Amino acid sequence: MKILFTVFTFLVAVQAQQNSWLKEPDGFKGLKFGSTEEEFRKTFGVYPKRSEYGTVSDNCGNNPHDTVEWQMAHPPGATPPRLRNRFCFYRIEVGKFALITHFAFNDDQFRRVSGTFSPEYFTDVKEIFLDTYGPPSSTEQEVVQTKTGAQYTQERLIWIGKKVRLYVEKFGSTIDQGLFGLAQIEDLDKTSQA
Repeated sequence: MKILFTVFTFLVAVQAQQNSWLKEPDGFKGLKFGSTEEEFRKTFGVYPKRSEYGTVSDNCGNNPHDTVEWQMAHPPGATPPRLRNRFCFYRIEVGKFALITHFAFNDDQFRRVSGTFSPEYFTDVKEIFLDTYGPPSSTEQEVVQTKTGAQYTQERLIWIGKKVRLYVEKFGSTIDQGLFGLAQIEDLDKTSQA
């Protein structure tokens, strides 16, 4: 009975720690969750450009419906339909390195962001995230091995709050890129149920 009580107390303490993330964000780099692609463009100063081929290109990718053919087949000023799930890309320069970010939009609402960076700058990225978001809920280290047998120490920091989950990893799916992600927990729950 005493062991059960101790485990229960530990779980309650972990849950309390997760829910007391003092610097839990409501977005990323000034873009709040729920913002539109247009708000993304205003926040980061990127706007669509028409190419010489008539297609519109911007940091949110090409709209496959916005072509010369589509424009000719519809009345002037008609707006082509948007894709339901879209990504907007943005390069954030941080001193001597960059974060390549991917902002995910669902029904024109900002839902989550992920990004990559060179693992040689993991210590710098880690320091920035610790300064910005405070101490993580957990830190993990493990040895990972490549297909060629080389071993590296993977480090992962995880923050879990009431509404948001954030992680930073020294290595993503390869040893050539570090990885981070920030998402609303409700979206992660929906994704795992699908």
